Parts: sequence; C-alpha cells; structure tokens
Amino acid sequence: MNDPGDAVAPWWEALRSGAVVELALVRIDLVGPSFPWKELPDSGYLQRRVRYTAGVEYLARALGAIQPLAWSEDAAMLVLGAAPGEALATLAFRALRELWERVHIDLQLSARLAAHLVRAPWTRELIDDAERVLRGWMAAIPPGAAALSEDLALALPPPDARELTPCGLVLEGAPSYIFPQSAARGAPPATQRDQAWAALRGYAQSPELRRIRYVGFRLRRVEPPSLDLRDVFVSPRLDVSSPRTSATERSARGIEGGSAEPSGERVRLARHRMGEGFQELFARHRHLVLLGDPGSGKTTLLRWLAITAAAGRFVLASESGAAERLLPLPVSVGQLAELRRCAERREVPVVEALGRYFHERGAGDEAMVREALTRELLAGRCLVLLDGLDEVRSTERDELQRWLASFAAAHPRNRFVVTSRIVGYTGFDLPGRVEATLRPFDREQVERYVSAWHRAYGRWKGPGDAASSTDEADATAGKLLAAIDASPRLGALAGNPFLLSALASIHRAEGRLPRHRVQAYAKISRTLCETWAAARRLSASGASDASMAYEEEALPILGKLALAMHERYPAGVAPEPFVVEALSEALGAQAGVSGEEGLLAARRFLEKSGRELGLLMDRGAQAWGFMHLTFQEFFAAAGLHAMERFEEVALARLFDARWSEVIRLGVGYMALEQKRPAAARRFVERVLSWEEPEPRRWVTSVLRKQVPIATLLAAEAGEALPADLQERVAAAMAAWIVDPPSLDAPREFLRELAVTELGGRVAEALLKWLEDESPARRSMAALALGELRSTAAVERLVSLLADADATVRDFAGLALGSIGGDDVERQLEALAESGPPESKKGDRDTPSGSPSAPP
Repeated sequence: MNDPGDAVAPWWEALRSGAVVELALVRIDLVGPSFPWKELPDSGYLQRRVRYTAGVEYLARALGAIQPLAWSEDAAMLVLGAAPGEALATLAFRALRELWERVHIDLQLSARLAAHLVRAPWTRELIDDAERVLRGWMAAIPPGAAALSEDLALALPPPDARELTPCGLVLEGAPSYIFPQSAARGAPPATQRDQAWAALRGYAQSPELRRIRYVGFRLRRVEPPSLDLRDVFVSPRLDVSSPRTSATERSARGIEGGSAEPSGERVRLARHRMGEGFQELFARHRHLVLLGDPGSGKTTLLRWLAITAAAGRFVLASESGAAERLLPLPVSVGQLAELRRCAERREVPVVEALGRYFHERGAGDEAMVREALTRELLAGRCLVLLDGLDEVRSTERDELQRWLASFAAAHPRNRFVVTSRIVGYTGFDLPGRVEATLRPFDREQVERYVSAWHRAYGRWKGPGDAASSTDEADATAGKLLAAIDASPRLGALAGNPFLLSALASIHRAEGRLPRHRVQAYAKISRTLCETWAAARRLSASGASDASMAYEEEALPILGKLALAMHERYPAGVAPEPFVVEALSEALGAQAGVSGEEGLLAARRFLEKSGRELGLLMDRGAQAWGFMHLTFQEFFAAAGLHAMERFEEVALARLFDARWSEVIRLGVGYMALEQKRPAAARRFVERVLSWEEPEPRRWVTSVLRKQVPIATLLAAEAGEALPADLQERVAAAMAAWIVDPPSLDAPREFLRELAVTELGGRVAEALLKWLEDESPARRSMAALALGELRSTAAVERLVSLLADADATVRDFAGLALGSIGGDDVERQLEALAESGPPESKKGDRDTPSGSPSAPP
C-alpha cells in the first residue's frame, strides 16, 4: 500500500526489464449506457457514475495499484504487485470483492469483473497483453458477476475459496471461478474433466497429506500435534550425481550382477559436491530420483510438491520455478504394490492400479478417475510422485520397478519425481533422470524449521491461547536452539528433519532438552518402534501396521545388539553376518529360539527394525548400523541394564572416552526411566570418590577426572538425586574448575552443564571462589560463571572489573560478555556513568604464573 505522503518510492518504479514479476490484474467494466449517450440519463444515475469512478480510483490508491489508473470509457484495470505469492492472490480477491460490493450493493449499478495472476519477465507490453486476454475472457462473464482465473482461485486461503463456484469459462486452458456464488447461474457449468481435476487436487490438498501428525508426542492436548505441512516445510538442499544404472539397463547392456558401483562410495562422492536447492533442480529437470536416509524428508518433500501443484500454476511457479499446470498424483509405492498384489491380473496396467488407488482415497468413481488419468497422462499434464521404491518386498522389488519403469517410459512428457532410501537403491529406469541425495539440514535450515514449527504449533493450539503469539513462539524456538547448541549430540540429530521435529515436540512438552536427555532419546526410540512406520508414509490410509513393542522387544533385543556393536564396531557400522548372529543370540535369550530357526528369526527382525521401522539402516556392502550413533549408545546403555551389567562395565570403562556417552545415558536411564534414584545416587557417589588403581592412579589423584565425570553423571540424573548430593558434587566441581589440570579443561564440561539444573548449583559454588585470595582461582571462577551464563553472578562480576589483578578484570569482562542481556547492560551503563572504578588495593597482586586471558 502506498500513501502519497510516504517517502518510499512506489513499488512499480523498481520494476526492471527482464526481471520476473508477479502481478495481480483486476479489471472492472461497467454494464449499461456509456458515453456518448443517445439520451441524457437521469441525475441520480449520473451521480452514481461519478461516485463509481471516484470509488475505483480510491480503492486503487488504497491497495497500491499502479498509478495513474488507466481508464477505457467505463472500464479500468488495477495492477497490483506489492505482495508476494499467495498474499498477492488474497490482495487481488480483496480488490475484486470490494469493487463488486461498491458497484452492486452501494451504487446499485451492474458490472462485469475479472481477476487474474501473472508471473512473467517484466516488459512494458506485459500489462497490455494481459489486458487483451482479460477483455476477451470477460465478454462471456454474466453481467453482475466476477470471474477469477484458476491460478487466482486456487491460490486463495480456504475461507475465501469457499465463496467461489467453479464454472466452464476458460482462460489460458483452465476453467474459471465465479463470485458471488449466486451469480454463477448465467455461466456455463464445470465440465467432467474439470471435476476430475478438482477431485484429484482435493486429495492432494486433503488433511491426509497436508497435515503432519507428530504421533507419539501428545504434549498438552489429548491428540498428538497435527501441523500444516506448508507452515513447517523447509526446502532441502541436495547433492546431484550421475544416474546409477538400473537392473533393466544393466540387463540390456549385458551386465550381470548387482549395482555397477558400490553404493556407499557413490554416496560419499556425491556429498563432496556443491549442494543445490531443490527448487532450482525441479525447475530444470522433469525426471528426478531423490535419495535419502530415513527421516531425511523425502516423503515430506513429495507431499509439499503435491500440495503446491494442487494450488495451481501460479503458486507452483512462484514456489518451485516450474510454470506449468500440473495434475499432482502422489502415490505410495508400497501401497500401490499391495494393490497390484491383490489384483486379479498380475500384469494389471499401472493406470488401472492408479485408478483404484485414487478411488480408494476419495478422488471419485474408479472408472472416471481412470479415464481422467489416461487422458491427462497422454497429454503430459501430470506430476507423478512415486514415494518409497524401497518400501516393497525384496522378492518383488525388481519386478515392480520394471512395471513402473515401463509406465514412465510410455508417458515421458509428464513430470516424475521418485524417492528411495540411499542404500538398497539399485537404479530406476526413468528416461533422462537426474539423481540427487538429500543433505542433512544445515544450521540455517534448522533455525528456519524450529521457528516455523513453533509458530505453526501455536496456531494449532488455537488463536485464544496466549502461547500462539509470534513473540512467545520465537522465544520458545530460541530456547530450543540454545539447548541444541549446548549438546553436540543433540546437534548432530537436528540435521535429520524427523528427529528435529521430535526434539521440537519433546522440548515443547518438557521445556528443555538436556535436563532429561535420556528421556528424549527414549521417547524418540519408542516413537520409531511403535508409530513411525505409519506416520512416515505418503498417506495414512492403508499404511502398514508394522510396529515393535518397545519394552518387550526393542530394549532387550536391540540393547544386546547395540552393546555388541559398541564393543566390536564403535564407529556404528557392522557386517550383516555379525548383526544377524548378535540378533540371533538376543532372540535366543528372549524367545528361546536357536539354530536355523534363530537365524531366520534374526533376519526377520532385521527386516522389520530396518526396512519397516527405520531403527537400523542398511549401510551398504552387507553392513548395518543404527539410524544414528546416538541410538546405538542409548540402546547399549539400556542393554547393559537389561543384562544387569551396567555398573560392572561402566566402572571398567569409566575413563574411556568412547564409553562416556553410554555411561552417562546409563545413569540417566537408571534414574529417570527405570525410576531407581537410590541406585543412581550410590553410583554417582562411588564415581565421585573413585580411586583408579596403579599404574593409572594419577588419573584420579593428579588429574582428578572422576570429579567432572561424576558431575556430568549427576546432571544426567537431575532432580532424581537428593539435594545434598547435588550440592556436594557441585562444590567438588567448583573446586576442580578453579584449580584445573589445564586452562581449557573445564570448558567442554561447562558448556553442557550450562543448560542443566546442576549447572546452577555449580554456579552458586563458584560464587564463593570469587572472594578467594588467589587471583588465579578468582579468574577461573569468573570465566566459568560466564560459560555457565549465570545471571546471578552479574553484580559480583561487575565488581571484579575493579579487581587489583589485570587477569581477573579481563576474565570478568569476558564472562559478562558471555552472559549478556539487559541486566549486564544496565549495570555496565551505571558503572560508566559513575566513572572509572578504582582498583581494589591490598595484597591481591598478580603472582607470577597466574593465568592470562585467553585469545
């Protein structure tokens, strides 16, 4: 909107030739006698005509239309462009509705109105060309009606779209919509073809695809969160690689055996290349195969594409760069395979199977859907989205892929996007395909997702809830990002969109992550076991009921596998024979199966936990690993408890860095999941007083490593430990911090303690050391309080800016900079106003060998 008094130049003056612009065109043409009149109209009519012209001019200025407004007798066209994408569609509909109401209700005149969206390179002729098209279209609009192009109508939010009625008027090969609905009687009705498009688009826009259900995370409402996918979608970046030769292509070339190249090596090579944005890739290539790990966002990306294409040509062009009118066909390959399996004829045509597939999802009569699909596929107007090539039984995978590949080859003019997991993908014979691998989220994508997720969550809770405000959502998002930053392990998980959404859900429920980190891992693991198989599919209908009982199956069996892998293959990847043997032993102890029966059961368990649930991942070359190393460590800790060997193994590996995470998770699991606080207390006390035997006694007597380790263990147990033990541990940690084995030694521990309850207790203990006679200890205490972000220490740290020792002053300044915030600013401003502080006198002089400020 541009007010004449604004100093800012109007938006249209910034248009540059050749740059892509998005414009809304709203034309109004008065119906009735026009100048030159055969006879003079009555004065009342003349007054209404004057008010009509003035009203159109006023609205054009108010909505920021290009000025001056161009008139052709009684017709004018408003050109709007000060809003992007769907916001522009909403602005255009507002202009159209207000013009219609002004003319037909306020002035009791009659007019034809039309509105359309244009996205094209800017030229001076662009508006003239568009206006000529609109004039020809408007001739068929009934007097008193307003017509909207399909591009505009589909881009509107649901409340506005419900005020429209589809009709048979055609603009640029697409049907139109009429406003108000009462004016549609004089327009031709929508055709059967238009109705078929609307039904299939309706499925693509249905809650089944549009809502992301965060199953397993119920938070404060009875039902799990259900957020609009478009509200939380963050576009991925991909690594592009040369296509892998498919089985059909290898056969045609006389190549025998498996894949022409090791999949693991190929993926590593691909990930060294520059990533590319998905929109740029989609705009350039019509046939794509997208690969990714479980939870990397493959299905979400295909859902987003289906929803965006269903919103019409303008929205698809605006958000993906592909300016095409496409009929989205989102299909779960696993569910399509099930339909094929149940068909009376084994070689049922793909189009026939698709007709049944979309009929079962409410897209209309099966015969009508099949007829529409046949017609639109032959015309090349479809966006075929095949999700999950890997979600098919291994015994029928090659046959099913040949079935789909022949379908794609018969319809090459359509767009195809196919997804599969990285490992297990052996190529897909899609003509002219480009293969790309989804990258993990980078920091910027994590921030965007977390912010979008919290805002969408606020809207889901309801507009009446104060937590839905943008400011509060952003504040909560900031706390989650800080918690992720404070834990490298959680930060590693955040690159996976599924796990990031789980962390967001848990943080929303718990208020923080590190305080109950083990519970976060447990909740994610339970969700993967019990609910993710259905949630991760393209649609909920017909989803597999694959699940795994968490306590009865996952913990004891996967726990033993994780422990075996951590002992033999700590990097997280183990050969398949080793994995099968370990599972067989675990199943033997759990279910009493052995021998060939045990090996068969182990392979079934591996298929279920890997390909169906995503807990284990096929790492290529007959190797397997957990979805993330963190889950191997979590299940290893749980497995030790299941075997009642935790204390034995933990004490033997206490100072082995590779086992640190397992031991920490084990203490948290004992205290918070098993509800055994007394056992956790005894173990922490034992570690705090631990003395390593010779010849390694120096580890505990000189380096005193048992102190920071016991502190981290106490932080994992949290409030399950009694207050007196927490204070004792905090005091010991404070004493270790001010007299550390090296200047940098405390930092790695302080960063993790900063966002825990125990971190506050350690800060309280450190405050006492600020009064110590030793400048070195005062310096280390000050620096540590900064690392802990202790707001309670601000006043004391400000006072240290007048300390007699230069290093203490420097470290106090560094600490205040780390803490930051309004309180620090206020106190520093007050200090500046009162003048430079006088150094405290006395015998606190810097001794030789005192620490200097770090660089």
